[in-house]
Amino acid sequence: MKSLFCLAGLALVSFSANAAPCTAKLYLKAETALLEQDAPAVTQDLVSQLRERDLNCYEHTAVRKLGAAAHVELGEYQAAITLLEPLATDSSRPDSERAKIAYSIGKLYQAIGDNASAAPFLDLSENLGGQTNDQ
Repeated sequence: MKSLFCLAGLALVSFSANAAPCTAKLYLKAETALLEQDAPAVTQDLVSQLRERDLNCYEHTAVRKLGAAAHVELGEYQAAITLLEPLATDSSRPDSERAKIAYSIGKLYQAIGDNASAAPFLDLSENLGGQTNDQ
């Protein structure tokens, strides 16, 4: 079983029609490397290239989520958490999205044995109407 289970609720999103063609192609290449070619290191390299570009807020979010998924695949849970935390704590995002991200962060903390750090994110998920720790 792939370790992407922790990020199942994040739903990697496609770039909008307004994305620059070369940016959208690069994102697709990075997503394909992760999901179809099982090449998370390649995805990380491509995500690094994407992060250097002028991205809108939706693209920025998609790139962070994709980068976090690649880190999870490589067992780099703390790096994934670092990418996701700003998304969970940004109150301008929809509660449903924040709840999914917070839940994933909580599960990642649990996976590294840090239940104390997991608890606030699992509570945040529940408070935002998301999954609870026992679902």
